[in-house]
Amino acid sequence: MANLFQLLNDGQVTRDPRSDENSLVSRFVPGDVLAEVSSDSIAASLSWPDWLRARWSNALPTHVFHHCRNVFAILILVAHESAINKLVSQDNITDDDLPLSCEKPGHAPVFSSRDPNKEFPSFKTWPQPKIIDFLDKQWMVLAPVLHMTQHSKLVAGQPLPITKSRLVKAQGTRVFIHQAWFHPKHAPFAASGSPVAIKEFKDKHVFDREKEILDRISHFKNNHLIQHLASYETSCSYCLVFPWAAGGHLGEFWHREGSTPRTPDLILWSLEQMVGLAGALQLLYEDGTRHGDIKPLNILHFTQPGCGRGTLVLADVGISKFHHQSTGLRNEKTMTDESTWDYEAPEVEKLHPSHHLPRSRSYDSWSVGCVLMEFVVWLLYGSEAVKTFQDRRKTPDRFNDFYYDRFGAFFRRDIIEVHPVVKRAFVKLREDARCGHDRALGDLLTLISNRLLQINPKQRATAPELHTELNKILQRTKDDPSYLGTEAPPEIPPFFRRSQKGRTLSEASRSSASSAASFGSGHLNSASPNSSGFSLPSIPDS
Repeated sequence: MANLFQLLNDGQVTRDPRSDENSLVSRFVPGDVLAEVSSDSIAASLSWPDWLRARWSNALPTHVFHHCRNVFAILILVAHESAINKLVSQDNITDDDLPLSCEKPGHAPVFSSRDPNKEFPSFKTWPQPKIIDFLDKQWMVLAPVLHMTQHSKLVAGQPLPITKSRLVKAQGTRVFIHQAWFHPKHAPFAASGSPVAIKEFKDKHVFDREKEILDRISHFKNNHLIQHLASYETSCSYCLVFPWAAGGHLGEFWHREGSTPRTPDLILWSLEQMVGLAGALQLLYEDGTRHGDIKPLNILHFTQPGCGRGTLVLADVGISKFHHQSTGLRNEKTMTDESTWDYEAPEVEKLHPSHHLPRSRSYDSWSVGCVLMEFVVWLLYGSEAVKTFQDRRKTPDRFNDFYYDRFGAFFRRDIIEVHPVVKRAFVKLREDARCGHDRALGDLLTLISNRLLQINPKQRATAPELHTELNKILQRTKDDPSYLGTEAPPEIPPFFRRSQKGRTLSEASRSSASSAASFGSGHLNSASPNSSGFSLPSIPDS
């Protein structure tokens, strides 16, 4: 017995107690260690009298190996391996009966948790402490194996085979994001020892809705659309497992690579990623799904050694089914680090003519336009310029949206238009020779302004149209490198630089007095949806 006990004792792995509240077990025996329990080691662990040895011969070790190896491992751990004889011959116990339960050890029958009608009378002869020890240590051999195509339901007490974890982010009090390391023998998708992301839900309804969409799009083969690896639920939470994005989200990528030289290769990679993301959005579109929450935070950067700059992947697709279904007025701040409202389409406003209609898939086109515009700003001037652009869109009564209800909160709110700072930013970007006529970034800006950032949803490009137009820009860039432009980068315009005073739009708007250039299709008036023409407040460059 010493050898088998040593194998099971020394092979135990410490689990991270922070990984779940489902089990109090601090250690578990991984599957590869249990697999080393052989018929020979089982036979060697049994000390039988001659009459019993003659009766059972090799039959018992063989039976235990095939039908109740985990049960025997528990008996070894509690130093009561001789009990296997009665458990097999009288109670017909198997590993499928685990876990066992007992309402009051020593005074009530021990039964299978899976089948309460199946009892095991031989436990009545055990000392009470030994029964308690068995019921406690059984969890050490019951850590589940998570499979990619199977939803796992853990019973209360069953330990997750997670050896290390950390809370990365809390989305309010109902959704939590963790980085975790599974034992490789219990999670085939983590065989390389790499971490995964676990999205933990406290609300089963929210979990079910997201899992439903993930299951539906799981057959899509697109490197730019997130795929979940597994799902499971415990007695207190519901979880989705995703690949871990080592590069963080797009905003973090912009910040980290803010000073990277703006080479043609970087711009080409960026265009490839834009086309890939548009392709992922097209798949959702063709599936009849609206993402509903496209923003840099939900675009993940996956990296692999030796694979260049990596891949941008559209994530959080599960929110699409219920995003803002009941939200009309936005009267409380989001619980996320980055406001969803920055990139949401103007039809969320009650005064928008389309507000009362179901959100169309063109909602996503607006959000993509917002992200692509910030992407262009980053390509030209870096991450600080993106932050300055975001800050300029802020007003005392607004968040940093890409649209604007012209009279703010102090006057009649009946007109929605593209944000004056956004319009001004387009003017400044156009002044950069790299965004001029017959240039890739110039054509990209035209696509954003004319086909994406349109107040009227019907005037926005669909996902397939967006993918086609972006792909045209990409292919021409590959065929004609001069299309990227050979102009030397100019000094960053003051509009995209932080001034010493750090003025935001709220300060700039108070000093505005004149009008400037027009943009896109203008605005929508709640009383006159087809009206056009507007004045653009003068936004100081610094």
